[in-house]
Amino acid sequence: MKNQDRRDSQTCLTASQLLLYNVKKRPSKVDVKPRHSLQQEPPIPVYIGLNVHQVTRSKKLIQQFHQLGIIISYDRVLELEEWISTAICERFEEDRVVAPACLRKGLFTVGALDNLDHNPSSTTSMNSFHGTGISLFQFPTRINTGEIRLPVVVPPSGDKHSLPDYCMCSSSSFDILCYCCPQFC
Repeated sequence: MKNQDRRDSQTCLTASQLLLYNVKKRPSKVDVKPRHSLQQEPPIPVYIGLNVHQVTRSKKLIQQFHQLGIIISYDRVLELEEWISTAICERFEEDRVVAPACLRKGLFTVGALDNLDHNPSSTTSMNSFHGTGISLFQFPTRINTGEIRLPVVVPPSGDKHSLPDYCMCSSSSFDILCYCCPQFC
């Protein structure tokens, strides 16, 4: 019975958020595209819009769902993605290292890199894949659990995102490490 209550309450929450998202202050006299207030933008339409775009990259699908009042507009999806990208790049500038935003400060961190090859004997390269996997591991202790970093702030303070030159134009990873973290070199 407890699981049923949880499912019902999530369904009610989702429906109420969609209702709030589609409420208008006054009826429109002309049939125009739906306009939604940024002040009344609940998380569900944003979440679904960002997820649909991440999975499909389909502008048409997002526009269709937006016309139905289920998700935010395609332009709003792109705006939020730009804000997130800019905010993450600002974090990289502050930290002076390119690393996931979820890492904790002050912890011993180890990185592992490995190449990924699928069907490397392919003559056409149509069915092959080559990539690099990077994993970072942190080791908290009872004494040092690390410092939780502040969340990434959206909207960011800057206009457009870009990584610093030392992260893009360096000749080797070792050069980047020495520039960002001279204590390791």
